[in-house]
Amino acid sequence: MTRPGAIVAAAFVVLWAGCSSIGAGRGVPTLNAPPARWAAAAGSTEEPVEAWWTSLGDPGLARTVEEVIAASPEIAAAVARLEAARAEAGAAGAERWPSLEAGLGAARQRRNFLGLPLPGAGGGIAHTTTTTLGVSLNTSWELDLWGRLRAAHAAARARVQATEADLVAARLSLAGQAAKAWLAATEARLQARLLDDVADGLRASLEDVQGRHRLGLASAAVLERARGELALGRSAVRARRAVERGQVAALEALLGRYPAGEVALGEDLPWGLAPVAAGLPADLVARRADLAAAERRVAAADAGLARSRAELLPRVALTASGGTASEDLSDVLDGDFGVWALAANLARPVLEGGRLRAGVDRARAGQAEARARYVAAALRAYAEVEAALALEGELAAEEAELGRAMEAARAAEAVARGRYRGGLVGLEVLRSAERGRREALSRLLAVRGRRLDNRVDLLLALGGGAAEGGLPWRAR
Repeated sequence: MTRPGAIVAAAFVVLWAGCSSIGAGRGVPTLNAPPARWAAAAGSTEEPVEAWWTSLGDPGLARTVEEVIAASPEIAAAVARLEAARAEAGAAGAERWPSLEAGLGAARQRRNFLGLPLPGAGGGIAHTTTTTLGVSLNTSWELDLWGRLRAAHAAARARVQATEADLVAARLSLAGQAAKAWLAATEARLQARLLDDVADGLRASLEDVQGRHRLGLASAAVLERARGELALGRSAVRARRAVERGQVAALEALLGRYPAGEVALGEDLPWGLAPVAAGLPADLVARRADLAAAERRVAAADAGLARSRAELLPRVALTASGGTASEDLSDVLDGDFGVWALAANLARPVLEGGRLRAGVDRARAGQAEARARYVAAALRAYAEVEAALALEGELAAEEAELGRAMEAARAAEAVARGRYRGGLVGLEVLRSAERGRREALSRLLAVRGRRLDNRVDLLLALGGGAAEGGLPWRAR
């Protein structure tokens, strides 16, 4: 090899070695090692189920959640965003391959010959007219020596995967909204029925007081107090029914229906919850769709920085064209009239006013932001799980206490009813025992609703089965 050739080859090797590592990303940010078990030990170490809404134990709730996921316009919008991201990735990948263009052309040209005494011009301006017909095939290809196009394609693919994870997260979030709306509406209906019973009892008490007042056995003040209590009871029923209607309307909106108050609810809240399958803390980042999306955005930012760095280096492009050109249409496909051209060019930015360097700085800042967002999302995810697990234990203990209070209130009501039938106590004692039982049941329903609401939050915080139910890859 000649000395200049050796110098060129050595320079090429140095450039290749220095630039081939441009696409190397920094990978996923590392977190402090999570503990072996959750600090709030309120669940089992089994892996969370995929369709978590089935674990709540109510088929009606499960059907409603699945109908919401199927009918939601928000999911349709997320699917459209995914299709757009896939199209963008396809366009970025196409940049890596040669482009081919076919053409068919026709041109007619007149040329004047000024100042030349040509015979036959007849004293006018001599001219000639030509017609050219041709077909052509042109191709061009950028040699991606430094990985610029590969990095752009990798960034686009990572954005597609992030959008896929966003779609899974949107489905799970929507499932959570639907489950919580169904549970809230069902609780509101049960509470309204309890208040209906209270109002019925107050109405019966008013009728009793009115009878005693006519006999002179009850004062006017006692009568007015009974009327006031009934009015307050009816007002409470109306307020609770309004809450129920609002919850049902929200649920119907999620179902994509007009809010006509016709959605089917449960006759009771789910009872007897099984211990939550919480898995292990170390596995959380592989289960959460939002963390998978954040990790893929880190990968996209890494590839984006690699692309920006490669913009600083020379581009090598090859172009070629071939075809035929003739004045006769019959000769257009005749190889004897063929024309062709080959070219190669190398272009390197020389003076860009700092634009490309600024692009590198912007990509580096974007990479730092993506990494910081990933760390913040992971820490937030662990905090959500720990808080929901702790609340699960507290609500379970409160529900157990209220369950015992409910049993005591029922026993007290049974005793009061027996003593009333035996003439040992008055009606007011029986009504008081009935109110005590209803109040205990109302509080039990309220804490059961809070526990179910928290259980939904906990199942979502644990990933909601995203790793098994929609992600074709795992966070790394």
